[in-house]
Amino acid sequence: MPKTVLYLSHGGQKYREQTRYSVLTLLALLLERNRNDFHIAVYSDRPDQIPAHDLVQPIYVGPDEFASWRGPLDYVHRIKLEVLRRALGDFGAPLIYVDSDTRWLRIPDEPFTALSGRDRAPACYLYKVEGSISASFFPQYFRLLHKKRPKLIEWRIPFDPPWTMWNSGTVGIPRQGDGFIDDVLQVNDELLPHVSYRNCVEQLALSLIAGRCFKLRPFDAYLEHWWSYGSELPVFLQRFFDPLPPGLPVPEQAARAAQFRIIESDLRTIQSRPANRLARWCAKVRSSFHKRKIDLRAYGLRRRLASPTLPTSDARNG
Repeated sequence: MPKTVLYLSHGGQKYREQTRYSVLTLLALLLERNRNDFHIAVYSDRPDQIPAHDLVQPIYVGPDEFASWRGPLDYVHRIKLEVLRRALGDFGAPLIYVDSDTRWLRIPDEPFTALSGRDRAPACYLYKVEGSISASFFPQYFRLLHKKRPKLIEWRIPFDPPWTMWNSGTVGIPRQGDGFIDDVLQVNDELLPHVSYRNCVEQLALSLIAGRCFKLRPFDAYLEHWWSYGSELPVFLQRFFDPLPPGLPVPEQAARAAQFRIIESDLRTIQSRPANRLARWCAKVRSSFHKRKIDLRAYGLRRRLASPTLPTSDARNG
């Protein structure tokens, strides 16, 4: 049975190019070793921009479906969880999801072996540990988890620290993963309205539920993940895409991607440029306006959740 690697590609062109580059780096490893036992599934709003190869399956997702997956608080990272749920229905487990801002280093044979096992304590992969949630590391989440102790008990999550935050640039789900993503979505949707810093709530929910269900393992030996250079990586990748001749066959694109390294010192140089600093400032301003709009939605959602259920007319008349 093919080993499924999963991508999500949507939004601006820079995200599609990141996905394309990452897919090509995995293809390069597979083609070099004449491997055909992998299946790369890419859920995308532009399947025409996914590398066309027998090992790659683009799957169209329309804008309305992407919008619905964001949920009532327009939370973009919720889409990842919905894509994982859909992919489990389409392909089953095990599977490995990876973010698009990545570069493959090794073929993940060992992780797939672990995910396919029948151990009583199944393995699950997240990218790597970021740290223990505390009063100084994700303090909003630290306070929220203390307030939500009854919920943590209900979810069978430890109600006292330490709570470990894992980076979710990779999510490797084992064959015994039934119900895992449903539980993660439940926790994500419960916690999201109660914090103003929402960027990592999906990651928090994954860390908590995966830690409850599985033996967690890091994936960073197989993949570079450049999440901290979201503005700089697209600029850097133009050095790869701009020289590519039109119509270059995908295997040759993959071979070139294998030779194209992402260099952190160059990313930092791009980061220091005035134009890039201005772009980050503009993005921060836009994000601030969007956040205020979502804060109002979250306030309304909290009010509705806190209100007791009104009696029906029959009950009132009875």
